[in-house]
Amino acid sequence: MRWSLALAWSAVLLLCLLSQPAAKAEISLRGGSAEGGEPQQEGGMMTCEEAEDAADELKASGSFQEAADMWVSIIGACGDSAVRRSALGVCLLRDGQIEEAELAFVKALEMDPTRASDAANMASLTFSTGELQKADAWAQKCVAAAKSSGKDGILRACETILRKATDAIRIQSEQEKLLAHHEARGDDGKGGGSGDEGVCTGSSGCNWQEGLRRVRDGEAEFSSIGPKHGNIVKVDEYEASELTFEHFWSNYAMRSKPVVIRNMKSRVSGSLSLEKIKALCGNETVHPRVYSEEVEGTGGIKLANADPLTLDEYLTERENGRADGRLVFDWPLPMNCPEILKDFAVPSYFAQDFLQNISSRAEKADPDDPTAFILNGAWPSLFVGPEMSGGGLHIDALGTNFWMVVLEGEKLWQFFEPEQLPYLYPDPKSDTMLAADRLQVDTVRPDYEAFPLYAFASSFMTVVGPNDGLFVPAGSPHQVTNLSPSVAVSMNYIDSSNLDRAISVLEHSSKDLELATKEHLRGFRDSVTSSVSKDFADRNVYDFVPDRKDASWASFKAT
Repeated sequence: MRWSLALAWSAVLLLCLLSQPAAKAEISLRGGSAEGGEPQQEGGMMTCEEAEDAADELKASGSFQEAADMWVSIIGACGDSAVRRSALGVCLLRDGQIEEAELAFVKALEMDPTRASDAANMASLTFSTGELQKADAWAQKCVAAAKSSGKDGILRACETILRKATDAIRIQSEQEKLLAHHEARGDDGKGGGSGDEGVCTGSSGCNWQEGLRRVRDGEAEFSSIGPKHGNIVKVDEYEASELTFEHFWSNYAMRSKPVVIRNMKSRVSGSLSLEKIKALCGNETVHPRVYSEEVEGTGGIKLANADPLTLDEYLTERENGRADGRLVFDWPLPMNCPEILKDFAVPSYFAQDFLQNISSRAEKADPDDPTAFILNGAWPSLFVGPEMSGGGLHIDALGTNFWMVVLEGEKLWQFFEPEQLPYLYPDPKSDTMLAADRLQVDTVRPDYEAFPLYAFASSFMTVVGPNDGLFVPAGSPHQVTNLSPSVAVSMNYIDSSNLDRAISVLEHSSKDLELATKEHLRGFRDSVTSSVSKDFADRNVYDFVPDRKDASWASFKAT
């Protein structure tokens, strides 16, 4: 279990303890509590204040059980108080004694209902154990107490817990209603899936890799690997030479709809290839990652770190069949191999990028600004993987759009509209407003017993092959699998179609870099012209160029 939010309050509680007036009574002490609850000390007496200091030292050293025993003795000898009960609760919580910690915090709040830190501990504790209704109630109490006492840090944390608990309760309620609806209708694949017959899933005993190979080789339809009762929609496709910027903008970017752009590589780089990447970047170090069900905290991508090696060494292992599922994943080219970008171009569809604009502005204002450094160097990035490798279901960071061009191989993409989130089972402890979503469904190896509603999900599916490009709109959950050894280059970006969304997403972040990015985006938004599109009255259009052209890397970076 994760106690990160609960533990974060230990520092706050410690400050409260240190500022508490010392008790005047004296107690005896002997290294811990003795029978009968009366602490003893060989060779002398200890004041209540000294005992409290000793308990704090035990906690600081990691001796949480001993510290808890000390606080029990202090309460017995020096009297009960909200502060002492709270300190006891923190030690019990750190020692993993959840029920006992809850009793201590409840007692502290009975004695002093205005203690925001204890309400925060209770909100975090109940949320982490999945007691969402309790977490919601405690978070509301915490928000009220923090507002009245001016505890801004605690207020922000409790507002986050309240939002996450409320969101999780809403999604669980939606899931129950949706599952009852589908079962009552007797849905059996009428929406476009294949039903149970022919579905190849990880939970049904079928070899999922063989199922993917059959789709790759044209021997099976997408329905054989998609949600077994769901609606499967094939992604629209256009030739790069025929898809105008205006059509892309109106029908895909502003409608948050994916599209495959065939033969787009010619507009990105005529010379970009694996051979060129090896020649220019082969000596650089890469940090491969590999799929793992056990990995948490990676935005649902489920990729564990593998041992670093040079790109040349990795490619040799991949060519010799020794990659063992390891991927070069999202490797930043500007940071690691900038020379590869000399003849790189950004197609007109994606050439308005406010991330690049704000990073350039930030760098000019402060060359040491980490926001400028990271955003300037993060994209485009390189993806290389062996056959049947890939990550988990996730949503891209920062509320960004995404585009990719495939240089070699074939990649299976499956993605969903944001409204499909209940079907994908967000972890109740995740945050559905951020990319840190941990979506529990694995679309390649679905477990319909654990996640029955996924069987009725509607999804887009497509295979993107050599020279082809793909646009994925912001907020779209997606999972990608390499059907054959593949190489691709991609960029995340923010333009008029998702600027407001990105700022809204980042409003809920607690990470310094993301908050700094939000402020830069806000400043940029305030400085440029905005208008409301007649066709999309719910969206503002910022700094829009109606006949945008492809941009060379140099001109793209100069904007």
